[in-house]
Amino acid sequence: MLTTVFRKLAIFAFYFLMVIGAFTILIDIVAKNVGSAQQGLDRAYLFIMALRQSIGDGDTSTLIDKSELEYRIITWIVWFIIQIVGNVVFMNFIIAVVNEGYAECINVRMQSIQMAKLQMIEECESFLPSFMFKNDKLFPRFIIHRRELNQNI
Repeated sequence: MLTTVFRKLAIFAFYFLMVIGAFTILIDIVAKNVGSAQQGLDRAYLFIMALRQSIGDGDTSTLIDKSELEYRIITWIVWFIIQIVGNVVFMNFIIAVVNEGYAECINVRMQSIQMAKLQMIEECESFLPSFMFKNDKLFPRFIIHRRELNQNI
């Protein structure tokens, strides 16, 4: 069950890392325009900053402290985009992926339960003598299918 969910999450993680990479490049562009305030920021630090912002940490003090007004506005626009795409879109997407994987696992579980029941019935019938199968009262020639009626109708 968990392997199915993790397999589906691997595809999600690939797309999420691509978007975080794009955010890293965007923050790098903004940080280069800030000037002397951000000298020495390497790409790993920018990647971690983009990842933190995309999962809900709103700390922009490292980019905004010594920047000019127009770069502060650009930084806030970038922050807003990262918050919307990272938090709202991708976190809802991860919930949908996990929910789909769980529903698939439950479906497979129900099928395996039904298969186990049929195998037990077949095993029980294999112990019966063959003359009992000719009795139409014990083993009729049709199958009765019972199901619960929907009460909302």
